[in-house]
Amino acid sequence: MDGASGQTPTEVPGGDPMFHCAALVASSLFTQIQTSEVYRPHVIDSGHITVRSDVEGPDVVWSKVVREPDASWLRLNFSAVQMDDRSILRVESLHDGAVQRLNTGHLVEWQNTTAYFNGNAVRIELIAGPGSSSRIRLDGVWTQAEPGLATSICFDDERQESSDPRLARLMPILCTGFLINDPGRNFITAGHCSENTSLLNVAQFNVPASDVVGSPLHPDPIHQYSIDTQSIQNSPVTEQGEDWTHFACFRNTESNLKPWQAQGSWFQLATSTEPADQRTLRILGYGDVESPLPPELSWMQKRSEGIFLFSFAYSLSHNCDTMGGDSGSPIIDAATGKVLGVHTNGGCTSAGGFNSGMWVTRPELIAAISNPQGEAIPEVDFVLTLVDPVPDRIDAVGTTFDFHIEPIGSPMPSLAEISVRLDQGVGAGFEECTLVDMGEGVIRAALPTLPCGATVGLYFEVRNPAGEATRLPEAAPAAPITTLVADAEVSSYADDFQTDQGWTVQNDPGLLDGGWTRGAPAGYGDRGDPVADADGSGSCWLTDNVPGNSDVDGGPTMLLSPSMPVGDADHELVYARWFYDGDFENQLDDFLLVEVSGDDGITWSVLENYQPPVAPGGGWEFVSFPIENLPLPEVPTALRLRVSTSDVGLPSVIEAGFDAVRIRTVECDDVVVPGDVDGDGASTYQDLILILGSWGPCGSPCPTDLDGNGITGYQDLLVVLANWSV
Repeated sequence: MDGASGQTPTEVPGGDPMFHCAALVASSLFTQIQTSEVYRPHVIDSGHITVRSDVEGPDVVWSKVVREPDASWLRLNFSAVQMDDRSILRVESLHDGAVQRLNTGHLVEWQNTTAYFNGNAVRIELIAGPGSSSRIRLDGVWTQAEPGLATSICFDDERQESSDPRLARLMPILCTGFLINDPGRNFITAGHCSENTSLLNVAQFNVPASDVVGSPLHPDPIHQYSIDTQSIQNSPVTEQGEDWTHFACFRNTESNLKPWQAQGSWFQLATSTEPADQRTLRILGYGDVESPLPPELSWMQKRSEGIFLFSFAYSLSHNCDTMGGDSGSPIIDAATGKVLGVHTNGGCTSAGGFNSGMWVTRPELIAAISNPQGEAIPEVDFVLTLVDPVPDRIDAVGTTFDFHIEPIGSPMPSLAEISVRLDQGVGAGFEECTLVDMGEGVIRAALPTLPCGATVGLYFEVRNPAGEATRLPEAAPAAPITTLVADAEVSSYADDFQTDQGWTVQNDPGLLDGGWTRGAPAGYGDRGDPVADADGSGSCWLTDNVPGNSDVDGGPTMLLSPSMPVGDADHELVYARWFYDGDFENQLDDFLLVEVSGDDGITWSVLENYQPPVAPGGGWEFVSFPIENLPLPEVPTALRLRVSTSDVGLPSVIEAGFDAVRIRTVECDDVVVPGDVDGDGASTYQDLILILGSWGPCGSPCPTDLDGNGITGYQDLLVVLANWSV
């Protein structure tokens, strides 16, 4: 299972070392828990820092590097933080550049601690706003210890690397937890993992491999979540068959998402106990390893399969391989994928034996799930999920999307309370799609005929009786799901800015702040800056990509592309732009200027001088320009772009972004308009008359049977209406 067959000391601030013992709960069975941290005092005091009220905006007013020479990772513990809502703490790993930003609310949720950072040094920055008064006092750091080892391998260790998005590594206790299908999409783990709630602090997803000696390494803070101690409900005793915890996490400091929103999936739980029948079981967990497995697999996710051996009351036993770190792992029916139990106890040895867990049907656990506490209480009225992911490309004709609605705090909505909104990428804004109730909470959205080559955006919305909306994606409509209308795409150049392909920045001497920088958006959107990139790849170009006062002052700042091969004259230039002008009334002198050159930058022509059509702007927009229509003397073999912005004249808040550059051509099959029964190229009143005139069963061929089910009926009528031509 997961833990320590011996005793592993973990020092805690202000107290004696704590020991986590392997309790013998049955003959040869032990709970497997362990911890991997020691606490080291490291006192730093910033002193009182006051910022004048007449400065322009938040800026770095104090910075300090915290270093532990022999550490492979660090987690900070502050004894006190005095800070208001105009300021944030920024913590950055000097090893891999991972960043966490903490405002006053985050510090409460994280109990004055941080996420885990790889490397032996981090930089703390206080970014304070005008008129603020702050003081930061660091007490110490946690870093790695040598954890004990609890082995429960049945014969040989046959576990394999796994990457299920529903599992989290729980720190510092080094247990496993998993997301479940309760209304709040919360977690279950073993009860002995939460006996001391001070050791159940952080849930980590997408965990990387450990280092070469097996010490755990940590994911980026965007994959780390603070656990709400007020949400923890657990078994009053932790013995075999009664060993459970139900809990929840706060939203992520970087993405502002709950774990279930970021991970996108969760486990279904079994609803009844079943007799042991030798079926195949699977366990997924973050256990340690022993030879012959390499140490890099320690504390990262692995899977093991075994047999359902026997069941007694609410205890079930199996021979799946487990080790310290696997406590709290789901025991999964390999055939159905449902979780039968929670892994809690180890008993296997190299000579055989069995490991055990607790059925998820235990009444006390079900009662806790039904009465959530703290962050486990659902904060949305509906859970919206796509039945199938939106593909990178969709057909111009006949595309539909199915999504599922699961009510939580409201009744199942009517179609009048549901919308799927589509932006065809031609500047007309969002329009409503035709919806069909497919039953069992599934709604089908029928898209109209779309322009070939357009990048369209869409989002799903469900409203409760008070009119309050739940959306998918959550950041819509500013950040909808995007996809390309094409059967095929051929690109002569493509850059999503995940890597450096040679774009450069030139800043005018008059630029005071806000130069172009490449990376994942770092702000919170509170100053007109994007919270995500345009194409979902993660990175883009932004003006001064930092939280707080990140806008352009002075300028211009210029972003220059490398030479980009054009391909043929039938190609088009495509990119996404963002431009926000926080002082829209004075916008005569603030633009996003995009220029194009066909002679490698010797001469430049204006492609667009963009201002938002509606104040104050903001929001990603995909635009395209046929190569043959570019403002150049002739069709070039290669071209370059120069993207500039500035804040001159009266001060404004200027935020700009640039992403998803393509030079491409697209191909679409010959467009046949769905619902065009009479073949005139449009779905109109005449087609509606033909449908109604042929209502009922029909033979073959049957031109009015648009869905091919042998009947002219309601579904065929919907096809005509969904593609209605004005």
